[in-house]
Amino acid sequence: MKKEVLQFRSERLRENPFQQPPVIKLPLPEKIDDDKKVEVHFPNSKEIEGRIAEYALELDDYQVQSCARAQDYIRTFMRSNALLNSRSKVTISDLYLYDLVHPLFLNSMGELGTENRILSLFKKYPDTADKELVDKSGISKGTIYRY
Repeated sequence: MKKEVLQFRSERLRENPFQQPPVIKLPLPEKIDDDKKVEVHFPNSKEIEGRIAEYALELDDYQVQSCARAQDYIRTFMRSNALLNSRSKVTISDLYLYDLVHPLFLNSMGELGTENRILSLFKKYPDTADKELVDKSGISKGTIYRY
């Protein structure tokens, strides 16, 4: 069900990329408008959207964020990286950077603990030998076998 929600959200954005979410006016002082605002666009790529959905569902599985919020977070992360690299369009390289950051984000919440880290390894690499999982994780062999 959650995967279908994420796919619907992606398709809706693909069909109408200029549709803006509702703007909620906060009782804050007016800020100065920047004349050089930049729009960073997302490509119509099912591969990128599929990988974003996988990551969002993983964050939801471990109760770090809801899948919809995680999807928005990942998309914002990728847009920010494109903007920092002076690009107006997100590319696959932005997703590769998120690939590197995702495990840190998963572990940064402090709620995962060792057991969930090991479970995420088994989920991510189901056909991998135990020795390779020990090498990839940096967790001791005894700890992996205990869980």
